Amino acid sequence: MKPVTKSKLLLLLALLVAGLLLPAAETLAAVNRNPGRGVPQGGSRTSRFLRRSARPNNADDAYIESINNYYLELTPGYLRAGKAQGMDTFYGASIALGRYITQEDKLQLELGFYRANSVSGPLSYKQDYLYNGYNANTGIPLQGISYTMNYNGFKRAKSNGLVTLMLSYSYLIPLGSRERFAIRLTPAAGLIYMPRTIWSVEATGLYVEANQNRIIQADTVPGDFPAEVSLDGRSITKHVTYANMADTNKMTFGGGGGIGLTWSVATNWYLDAGYRFLWLARAMSRHPADTTWSGMDTWNSMNLHCYTLTLGWNF
Repeated sequence: MKPVTKSKLLLLLALLVAGLLLPAAETLAAVNRNPGRGVPQGGSRTSRFLRRSARPNNADDAYIESINNYYLELTPGYLRAGKAQGMDTFYGASIALGRYITQEDKLQLELGFYRANSVSGPLSYKQDYLYNGYNANTGIPLQGISYTMNYNGFKRAKSNGLVTLMLSYSYLIPLGSRERFAIRLTPAAGLIYMPRTIWSVEATGLYVEANQNRIIQADTVPGDFPAEVSLDGRSITKHVTYANMADTNKMTFGGGGGIGLTWSVATNWYLDAGYRFLWLARAMSRHPADTTWSGMDTWNSMNLHCYTLTLGWNF
């Protein structure tokens, strides 16, 4: 079986959303042909929740039946990544197109873009290597003696952030006699795209032999930087410089759910404050310059804690 490509996943998601939203277009067309019939009962129930506080108490049924079922949302958000090192804070916004099915149910497709915080600061880590030499007392040759190099330096990293394409369903629980407020429960799933990340690392490693051994040659892992052995054979120094390394672009699946409080502030307008938790499949891992270097990992099977404030408009 051929693997499902990213383009096919996006196409399937778009077809699913189109299949869910197109029936509403037929309904609205029917309303235009027969103005007296209004929209289905789901639309009128939506109207009672979203517009009850704004319309006069003596509004007639014709007004209630005149609402459309579509809405737009603009949602600034703050995202915090769990299980991530370094770039773990994101700021941005999403825009969503949705449709009410009933007063209690709605479905939407959202596209978001978020910038990640940059990383800079000191870096310390360890790496194991081997050296060849001899025993200074006996002169016996030594092969493959293990030693640990301690590195200290500085790290910098910058990312273009992440892009989200999510499909979500919301169940609304109206509150109060006028139903101006509602609790929102929202499971969601979709694709998360992790753009390119640029890394820059400078570090120096030093190992000093504490035994009677003398070092002749320090083995270097393929792809790593060369090691310098001192003239007396007592120490090894290594200078590491990764400049403008780039992680490979990755797209991964994300799923989870959220909760929010919705407030109908005026006719056709509402605000929503919410929290969402998203679990992400394996995303970005360490940089590809040297697979043995474990000084810095990020975005590997992370979780996202999303805090949002939404402005919504029914049209």
